[in-house]
Amino acid sequence: MATALKNIGPHLECIICADKYKQPKVLDCMHSFCQKCLEQYYTSRYAGQQTIPCPVCRRETVLPETCIEGLKTNFHLMGIVEEVSLQAQVASSVKKTPEEDESKCQKHRGELKWFYCETCEELICRACTVVDHREPKHHYIDSREASRKYKQSLKDMLPNVTTGIKILQKALATSSQAKQKFTQNVTKTVKAVKNKADKMRAEITTQETKMIAEIKQLYQDRNRTY
Repeated sequence: MATALKNIGPHLECIICADKYKQPKVLDCMHSFCQKCLEQYYTSRYAGQQTIPCPVCRRETVLPETCIEGLKTNFHLMGIVEEVSLQAQVASSVKKTPEEDESKCQKHRGELKWFYCETCEELICRACTVVDHREPKHHYIDSREASRKYKQSLKDMLPNVTTGIKILQKALATSSQAKQKFTQNVTKTVKAVKNKADKMRAEITTQETKMIAEIKQLYQDRNRTY
């Protein structure tokens, strides 16, 4: 399990706080950071600006009206963090041997927690199996078996996590490219409208000048006649 967590770790830690992602937000460059970390980073260096440079690659992201909070949440990454944390928590709780003081059952004096209740997700003692965790409503297994089971579960999950991260990165890349293309099209359209307006204004000004000149000439001709 330790090896599996070590392999997954770099994908699940925010580079700013070096801790597991909490409410991860995605920048246009596809790098993710904790919302709180980004807020502190933005406030301390770029407060009031409409863009924020990525702490890793420096690529700028245009901020929405609600600032950092309005950035897209990386729900896929958040789900992976929660799943891995849960598996690690369970595996950690069942790997401890009954010789440890904390493995003594607090409900039944002198009893050690030799079993793991899969229904309640907690270690239990022999007395618990016949009092509070009776079958068939509860299903329990040997604590060592539970440890092996959840270690293997975490190991089996690693390829899916890696694949999920690659899929997410690809999806974000496509999204980023689409957004960039849309922005380019908007800029191009605005420029075309401005050019057309400038041309129309120039034509109107030319016609105005011509008409004024004709009126003045007509006035002068009429004065000479009289």
